[in-house]
Amino acid sequence: MISNSMFQWQQLLAPFGARLSFVLQPMSYWVKEHFTQEELAIFHAIDSCPNNFWRLFGKILSPEIHDPFASEILRGCHKRDIAFWDMNNLLRDSKLRDENIFVDRVHFNDAGYDEVARIVSDVVLS
Repeated sequence: MISNSMFQWQQLLAPFGARLSFVLQPMSYWVKEHFTQEELAIFHAIDSCPNNFWRLFGKILSPEIHDPFASEILRGCHKRDIAFWDMNNLLRDSKLRDENIFVDRVHFNDAGYDEVARIVSDVVLS
């Protein structure tokens, strides 16, 4: 579905001469192996809720899913000549990797979003 959607976007952008890029969303367990005490406390608080996100989506966001999922998207991007960036990998090289950057397993705090913006500006858009 992602590959098909990118193809549709590529067709929509073609008359304007715009190039499409795909940046894979970072997920906490795809970026980090170790978390700060603050992040662990937040995850614990979220897990304590009766209908928590992780219980519903934990299997599809586990670390072992990242590589096969990213590889399929990368394959689709190469097939269509679309630039592909895996923000998970880019954040692993960040100086903030070991800092408190997540407010839950899929969203950042201000420092995390600032770092993603810096990476997009310095790497993806350069």
